[in-house]
Amino acid sequence: MTLPTPPPSPVLSPGSPSSPIQAPQAETVPSTAPSIPDSDAQRRGECSSAVVVSGDIAELLQPLAEYCKDGAAERELLPLAMVAGYAARNGGVSLEALLDQANPMFPNLSTSCSSASSSSVPAITGSHVQSGITSPLRPLLLPRIKDTPSPSRRILLDRVSHLQASISSLETQHSALLSSHTKLRSAHESNLSSRKRAIAQLHVSQTESDTRRREADDLRLERLTLQDELGRAGEEVEGLREKVRGMKRDIDGCRRREESAREMARGLMDENGRLREMILEAMERDDRDRPKPKVSREPKGR
Repeated sequence: MTLPTPPPSPVLSPGSPSSPIQAPQAETVPSTAPSIPDSDAQRRGECSSAVVVSGDIAELLQPLAEYCKDGAAERELLPLAMVAGYAARNGGVSLEALLDQANPMFPNLSTSCSSASSSSVPAITGSHVQSGITSPLRPLLLPRIKDTPSPSRRILLDRVSHLQASISSLETQHSALLSSHTKLRSAHESNLSSRKRAIAQLHVSQTESDTRRREADDLRLERLTLQDELGRAGEEVEGLREKVRGMKRDIDGCRRREESAREMARGLMDENGRLREMILEAMERDDRDRPKPKVSREPKGR
């Protein structure tokens, strides 16, 4: 197949400030490319004025056409690289689904891509492409980029190197994030285990505290009961003491009555002694006053 040479573009001069090929930036928003004029389209024999070229396709089309314009193999590879770049920019789009859209710009695209769609170059989707140059296409593109004496070769090499460095950096960051995630998960699991142990210990401590509190309440009730019993026992002891004091008073009264009785007995004994003496004296007086009887001289018994 033959591919018409594209018109001159600022992208062909390296380092040009108006070049649309620049280092990729974060969160780049794909631009909407303008329609190709009828004169250019008719001169290039690619499509009619109704075809609108995507900004991503146009961005890859001009530099690839520049370094591929000197060989038939490169010209055949150009449509495939362009469509692969479009698939890479719009992840999840298969190569076969883009053939119909790219065919108006490259009438022989189906023929040129039939060999590339073999087992050596699998279907290209966003899951295994890397920012415009896919893994299956990289071995085919890089040697041609290095061997092409085009002014845009350095731009393409720089872009590929930058993309490879970005991929390596992203892989390193991904590995670091995975390691950090693993560490955080381990720390989280350790914290969960520590929290479970702390909760279990707290539950045991609360159970022991409740048991001790119940025991303290039981001891307090027992102490109050003993205090009540001690108060009643004190009252009983005080009543017994009062009874003892009453008995002592009774004993003292008995002793006093006994002393009085003894005094009366002694007085009676003294009075009895005086009366006995008086009786004896009276008997003696009677004996003295009574005349003596005459004594008979006759013997008794005759």
